[in-house]
Amino acid sequence: MSILIILCVILFYVGQLIEQLPSRFVAYIFNAILFIAVLYCFLDLTYTADWDMYYYFYKYENDKTDLVFQLLTLIFKKLYLSYNHLFKFHIIVAVSIYYLLISRFTKNIFFVFLAYLILDNVHFVNQIRYYLGFPILMMGYYLLFYKRQYILSVVFILISILCHSGLSFLLICIPIYYLVPTKKYYGYILIFSSIVFLITLYIFNSALGEILKHYGSYFAKDNVSSFLGGLFNAIPYIIFMAFLYIETYFLIKRQPEILEDAKFIFLYKISFFSVIFIPASFLIQVIGHRYVMAFSVFWVLYYYLYFIKNKKSRKQLIKFILLCSIVFASAIFIYIIPGYLFSENHFLEEFLEMVKSSDNLKGLID
Repeated sequence: MSILIILCVILFYVGQLIEQLPSRFVAYIFNAILFIAVLYCFLDLTYTADWDMYYYFYKYENDKTDLVFQLLTLIFKKLYLSYNHLFKFHIIVAVSIYYLLISRFTKNIFFVFLAYLILDNVHFVNQIRYYLGFPILMMGYYLLFYKRQYILSVVFILISILCHSGLSFLLICIPIYYLVPTKKYYGYILIFSSIVFLITLYIFNSALGEILKHYGSYFAKDNVSSFLGGLFNAIPYIIFMAFLYIETYFLIKRQPEILEDAKFIFLYKISFFSVIFIPASFLIQVIGHRYVMAFSVFWVLYYYLYFIKNKKSRKQLIKFILLCSIVFASAIFIYIIPGYLFSENHFLEEFLEMVKSSDNLKGLID
């Protein structure tokens, strides 16, 4: 763990140097090299929790999965490629879209993505349909809300839903984004979170969950945690969102004019939108994994832009240490503490199994 912390600190300062480069092109080259290093590790994986399921879909050309996966299966098979190649394709495309999206806001692309991976790497490489669709959807939202390129945004949004139909639930972000005033946004989000919790509770206690495509099994008794168990699993989200809320509260008090800034509005609304799903994740953990933790890339980006970047060097360092502390505290609740409290440590076990399956990574734990 100490080695990882030291590595992250080093990479952060590398990122800070990249941020100061006068040439955006040179900065992108440096970031691309660092991203290639990450891909070098992930593309070597031969195990994820859902690997056998996706291999089955691929081998038998299962038509009950999402359209994009079906079409890619047919294309890759016509090219005489294996499921391994299809897996690598998903990872490369998802990482590339994250790279493009983060680069719209900062030259320090790699630090933001690295912090995100610390929190969400298991899901990112495991649930490949959803995590291909999610960054595509977020690019669509960037084009819709921030750039106002409506036709192109619709194309991205439609493709994302065809990657995984579960992403259609996130379309509620569109009316919320436009209809809820920025000044009252967080208050409304808390109200909406209560509504989503009650709806989830109703679905769980009715037959409706069984007819929801992709989600019928998630509402089965075996996949629903106790309230206290779900609350424990939500601690990383709660820590991070409480931290962001407190920092944002004082930022708006100091700079009320920031509520008129289009970039701030976009990142603020997208980041805190995920709060809607936190109470529901107390009942069904997969809601937290997909509809909360996936947004952590925006939490890091939002904090970096408005609380670290462009500050005086001393304050920048203090804020960076604070952000790293929050990221690692959240990670400890995900990967370490469950091993002391429960009979199994699911995320750590999955992470270690993935690492062992990679020739490029397994030396880290041997």
